[in-house]
Order: sequence, then C-alpha cells, then structure tokens
Amino acid sequence: MKTYKIKLVIKDGLITFLHADTIFGHLCWVYAHSADERSFVEFLKPFKEGNPPFVISDGFPAEYLPKPFIADLTAPEEKRKDIKKLEYISLSDFNRI
Repeated sequence: MKTYKIKLVIKDGLITFLHADTIFGHLCWVYAHSADERSFVEFLKPFKEGNPPFVISDGFPAEYLPKPFIADLTAPEEKRKDIKKLEYISLSDFNRI
C-alpha cells in the first residue's frame, strides 16, 4: 500500500483532536452529499468487508510524528523523564528510535 501525506490547513479552532475515525467520517459526509446513495453504498462496501482501499491515521502537527511507546524504554535513564513528557517527535528522531 502506498503512503500519502496530506496537509490540512485549519482556518478555525478545533473542538476535538483529529482522530482517524473523525476524519473518515467527514470524508464520508462529503462523499454522501456529492454522490447518489448507490455509489456511496458501493464506496463503503470494501470497508465493511474488511478490505479497505485506504486507511487513515490520526492527524498530528506538521513535520512531527507520535512518539512511539518504545522511546521511553530505549532512552538513557537520565533522559527518560523528559522523553516521557513528549507527545510528538521529529521525523529524524522517529527514524533513529
């Protein structure tokens, strides 16, 4: 499966985090409002059958990725406290871990 990065430009504040299911739900609403019912049902079919044509991750700040859980365990003992506080890390740090 190919990986694509999509950058969203948010014009107003958000009430909730950009969770994958929320993003997918919004995509479904856009599709449902722009297509007829039959094509929308066809669009959903592979997802219901467990063979989705694409998957969506949670959203996160530009140029950062969620900190892997393993980062807390692999860090030197004196740095663990600081690392434990982090929610997101840079791509270079992510690849290093």
